[in-house]
Amino acid sequence: FAEGFAHGEACIAVATAEHRVALAEMLLGRGFDVAALRDSGQLRVVDAREALEQFTVDDTPDEALFALLFSGVIAEAACRFPKVRVFGEMVALLAHQGLIMQADRLEAFWNRLAGQQEFSLFCAYPMALFGDEANGRYFRDICDRRAQVVPTESWLALEDDSEVVRHRAISELQQKAVALEGESGRRMQEQARV
Repeated sequence: FAEGFAHGEACIAVATAEHRVALAEMLLGRGFDVAALRDSGQLRVVDAREALEQFTVDDTPDEALFALLFSGVIAEAACRFPKVRVFGEMVALLAHQGLIMQADRLEAFWNRLAGQQEFSLFCAYPMALFGDEANGRYFRDICDRRAQVVPTESWLALEDDSEVVRHRAISELQQKAVALEGESGRRMQEQARV
């Protein structure tokens, strides 16, 4: 969002209360006047949980209601600013509730809306959502549908961003994955034996 504001773009945050507060604090820390951004319409915040309730029927997101809610918000911003950035975490909220099919459905809604209106979509998922194999497949599907994927905060927080440090971090992650795979295989063999 900071980059978008610097270029005069509109930014729409569809986030939980906790993340909206964190966003405001981070923007303030970078010298942005959050109140002025909101007053000008350059920053628009939408409560993710409330928005989900508005377009969910019987625990299933409804595309017509979704489009009714967000196409207007995006169109309004696009009329006033050269580009629009949208951050959404509603899909992550559904995935956190174990509603993977509904989350995937909502992903498709966003993608279709992006085909009808011009905006950049950003989203984030807690890595803890993808701890089992079924959700791991969902994670790979999500990554495949994105133009760019950014690692978790632990990766971004590396103090030394040299290629040597990053390669070492990647190597450590690969080692952990191999160790986990080996442990999983041993457990499966032990369960089969028992």
